[in-house]
Amino acid sequence: ASHSSVNVAAPVPTEREMVATTAAPVRPVAHVVKKQPEAPPAAKIPIVGSTRFAVDYALRGVGPAGVGKVDLYYTKDGGVQWQLLGEDPDKTPPFEVDLPGEGRYGLQVVVLSPAGNGQRPPQPGDAPTIQVEVDTTAPEAELYRPVADPQAPSEAMVISWSARDTHLSDRPVRLYYSPNPEGPWEPIGTDLPSTGQYRWFVPPRTPYQVYLRLAVSDLCNNESVAVTPEPVLVDLSKPEAEVIGIAILPEGQGLR
Repeated sequence: ASHSSVNVAAPVPTEREMVATTAAPVRPVAHVVKKQPEAPPAAKIPIVGSTRFAVDYALRGVGPAGVGKVDLYYTKDGGVQWQLLGEDPDKTPPFEVDLPGEGRYGLQVVVLSPAGNGQRPPQPGDAPTIQVEVDTTAPEAELYRPVADPQAPSEAMVISWSARDTHLSDRPVRLYYSPNPEGPWEPIGTDLPSTGQYRWFVPPRTPYQVYLRLAVSDLCNNESVAVTPEPVLVDLSKPEAEVIGIAILPEGQGLR
């Protein structure tokens, strides 16, 4: 097999050289790492990867005159303040919404009859009936230059990386290689942890230098990809010479 477990016992140098990153170069990583939202736990709240989605709702107690109006209100502070997002134009579920950005939202649907009877809009302090987490930011990660595996320096390399995002799965990282920066890409390892190391046994007949590709996805299918700008040397061979004898030159032939 050309691949192995991500558990690498051999240490790698403390000072690692980053060779690729998913972060935009114009903004420092420290400024864009997303903050973990506060309680209630995010695991109990739906997470969506777009500000546009549909809110399903059920109508009850509708009279002969039908429905007069369906409004959607939202809060970003747990109900301290509420704002009207808009009106459902067809007055039938689902309610297609477009929220103003990322973050955790509380939502409340308010239905009125043509006479204006029905639910009152949510008031300051009212708890939302449903919450949703909107995450449209792709993860960020760094891929470090691989080093020869100290335990098998002529057979394997150790690849290191680190990734950050609020909504990463347990194993969101995938590694690939190719002799060309555009691919096609061959897998090195998939379903890897967000931060770790991988012992890669370089397959036979692999070019002596290849491009590496790191891909990381979050729970909302936001994906970031980084490709090394230059090929990385993966030739692990260590040529040696051995004297095997003495040869007598023919007469008249000088040394070269």
